[in-house]
Amino acid sequence: MNKSLLTSLNGLVGQGGTRSEEINEAFSQSLFAPGKLVFRGDSFSPSLSGRWIIAPGQFSVHSSVAIVSSRLKRDLENQHHWFEHLRSALTSVSRRQQTIVTSTGTTCHRFLKHAANRIGIPLIQLQMDDKFTVKEWLLGRAQDISDETLFVSPHSNLLTPDDILLELAPTIFAIQLNPNSGTFARLRAKVGSASKRVFVPTHPALVPPKIQQTLQKRGAISWHLLPHVESTDPSTAVPSSLTLPSPASPPRRRKKQIIKLSDWNPSDLFLYHCTRRRYGPWPEQSDDSFLDELLWEQPTDRSPLSVLKVILKEKKLRASSSFNRSGAKVVSLTECTLASIKSKRVFRSHLSRWDFEPYGIGFQRDFLKSAFGARPVLYGTDDQYERLADSERPYFQKAATILAGSKKIDWSDEQEWRILGDVVFPKKETNRIILFVSSMSDANELSSVTTKTIVVLNPYP
Repeated sequence: MNKSLLTSLNGLVGQGGTRSEEINEAFSQSLFAPGKLVFRGDSFSPSLSGRWIIAPGQFSVHSSVAIVSSRLKRDLENQHHWFEHLRSALTSVSRRQQTIVTSTGTTCHRFLKHAANRIGIPLIQLQMDDKFTVKEWLLGRAQDISDETLFVSPHSNLLTPDDILLELAPTIFAIQLNPNSGTFARLRAKVGSASKRVFVPTHPALVPPKIQQTLQKRGAISWHLLPHVESTDPSTAVPSSLTLPSPASPPRRRKKQIIKLSDWNPSDLFLYHCTRRRYGPWPEQSDDSFLDELLWEQPTDRSPLSVLKVILKEKKLRASSSFNRSGAKVVSLTECTLASIKSKRVFRSHLSRWDFEPYGIGFQRDFLKSAFGARPVLYGTDDQYERLADSERPYFQKAATILAGSKKIDWSDEQEWRILGDVVFPKKETNRIILFVSSMSDANELSSVTTKTIVVLNPYP
């Protein structure tokens, strides 16, 4: 290592109270791994002054690209424009043989890392080590042989991963910009720099027109997709994702298969399971398959109705341990009537989910009790839970939750029942099972994949 660089680093370490002889000892014991590049942060930007960067030998900052975005909505399968623009950016990077620079914790990271691996785009992952002292950083990173990681030294001037990416990369693709997002604020400061080329979508669903105008005036490049732009196809070996049932010949609809809620008067008591939107992979779908579906295929809908279709295809309700403090996998149902379910739909902000969606499946209660051991939930306090036997704990539910502002949720109002393990449907068609949906159009759609009775909760538009 040359003397001037060592002197500079000694001065930097000295700022943190580490003596020069200690850092000299560190260098004598831990020289940089062969082929590593060492940069001063201020050679890229004044904002990186006081930082040091260790990069793989093949790294060229001039060919690096940052792809950034404000936060995405959770229903990824519905973010069609976002993924169209991401594919367009990936196509550009691939054709120009550029390198993507990304970082964990950023919106685009998981998609970029997966796509780069699938289609062979070089990718360097930024790693910030602000939790270390400079000496710890030098000792830990000097001999790191990773050829896919760019290490940034710690500094009292805390920056986000997006800050570093925007400082390093001369080419920037902004996929989505929300008005109050940090990404927009950071990007606005970069647009207009002679060393930066910033591409901003013209689609209003991704970037509001006012933001487009602001950035264009500062020198951003408008990014418009032509209709039917071909995207980069990763390979012909993309794993097939779970598909919804689409039989060659739809089952013949029974007379009175679809009935209005007012006509639903069962002689037996029923328990009902409401479906809700699925976020992320389907059960048993790998994360890689899910990402392929989003990036290269037409993603399957994950609405409550589509989840109900998947349940019918699999012919079972899958048990889950989510929100069960015992850790046991259970199926949850309610003994509330369909008429009351219709009015109970509510968004639980502290759980980020809807409860009592007007879609689901019902079973005769006596059938579930005898075949699967269905039991009503035990509502109580934390102290009561601690006194329960292990065999009873899967059926426990805290009676109430107090939210911010002293708002109280009375969980006993859900009249919940639980079953340990999956509920597998009987092999023969039976009147022990019914389905319910929100509208007549939902019922008509569902009747194309089942002959079971369908109750419509809101039969009129």
